[in-house]
Amino acid sequence: PGIMKLLVPVLLLAATAYAGKGEESGVCLDTKLTGAICMFGSNLEQKMPVALQTCLGGQAMGRQGKGKGKGKGKGKGKGNSNSCPSFDEIMQYVQMEYDVEACILVEIGWADQDGNIVQDTIDADIASLQAGVQAGLDEDAVDQCIDQRVIEMEEELGDCADEFSDEESTALEDLAVKVASFECFMENFHDACTNFISTDVMNFVMAALQNGVMNG
Repeated sequence: PGIMKLLVPVLLLAATAYAGKGEESGVCLDTKLTGAICMFGSNLEQKMPVALQTCLGGQAMGRQGKGKGKGKGKGKGKGNSNSCPSFDEIMQYVQMEYDVEACILVEIGWADQDGNIVQDTIDADIASLQAGVQAGLDEDAVDQCIDQRVIEMEEELGDCADEFSDEESTALEDLAVKVASFECFMENFHDACTNFISTDVMNFVMAALQNGVMNG
């Protein structure tokens, strides 16, 4: 019954997506549509649109000109103090780069105003997702991704790390883990969502189409 509740409203959308399948995932859907399909029937179905409206207004989710490429706006540490970003510059850069994401996390209750994770709410929301989506979420993979992403950030900072006080270094490490946690979870959720659509949803679509042909 749960899967039927999800799939009936998106049957036509999924069938259309299948017709334009991509090479890697097998499904060609934009992020907004895949997110809507995968959050259907969950706590996030109600919370996310409100959060997006609050944090984005009329803007599109993909903010143009705000890429997250390596080193963009931060500078790379090569031992030259003149090229090293200050602590305040790094904090301001991250605040500007992730302002919308931080707002959304607070609005859906996954973080408080101080940026601290609210694990109980996260667990409850994930538990409300369709079983097929939950099955694709891999905590070990996310943890490995976080470790690797933090290492990359440290390598990017290079010798500039020596320019910060112990207190600043601790704050930057905490910030790096939070940023990496967000990015890695979203990547894992996207993979789980795409897989859910290309398997569970498409299996239902094809079965429904076959049944329609046989009964037609």
